[in-house]
Amino acid sequence: MTQLSALVVRVDVTRDDPALALPAYARAGDAGLDLLAAAPVTLAPGGRALVPTGLRVAIPEPAPKAATPPAAAQGRGASTPPAADPAAAPITGIKVVNFSSEYYIGGGAGIVGNQADHVWAAKDGNLPQSFVLELPTEAVISYLVINNQAFGDPKGASKDIEISVSPLGAAFGFGPPVKAVLERGEIGQAIMLQPPLKGRWVKLRILSNHGRMDSTTLGIVQVIGRPVTP
Repeated sequence: MTQLSALVVRVDVTRDDPALALPAYARAGDAGLDLLAAAPVTLAPGGRALVPTGLRVAIPEPAPKAATPPAAAQGRGASTPPAADPAAAPITGIKVVNFSSEYYIGGGAGIVGNQADHVWAAKDGNLPQSFVLELPTEAVISYLVINNQAFGDPKGASKDIEISVSPLGAAFGFGPPVKAVLERGEIGQAIMLQPPLKGRWVKLRILSNHGRMDSTTLGIVQVIGRPVTP
């Protein structure tokens, strides 16, 4: 019989105000603690802000740590990267080996490039549109980070997407897709693959946009994972 052991890590927390609530589990079985804001903060759609917690937390190394969106936001274009394999990192050397269309030459291949403001545009209004990315080696993929800025009409930004991974090839072997919704114009949206998926090829399908009829757009795509050692 396999016995599971729990890792107990002591975390020291100091409160600026003793009345502030400490992080706590909202429900039994939750994977993480809920961290409350110390002051009201209002965000406009697509907005960002530094949210004060009034807490000072000392987390010993090498314990992994991450601040994540609520569970309801994950998989819906959450802009904060989710908790993942602590060894996961942006994978470099990715290339686009297949895509359905492009409005200008280099648009499709550029979604995995280093130009932060790069935007791919479809050549027409047909949907779905798709890309197949090839990693330099097989990896355990934790999540994708997507820039969803538009080219021209903001309604052209991608909306409903599917992500699937294959360990076998660019044209076959893809598992069941992970479905997600991208927010219009949002930069750095993290789409979690839970559990992480092992493979070398990533298929990204765009099923809809935010209302434009003649074209669809997408920005840079990063793959976050851990290369598999032979």
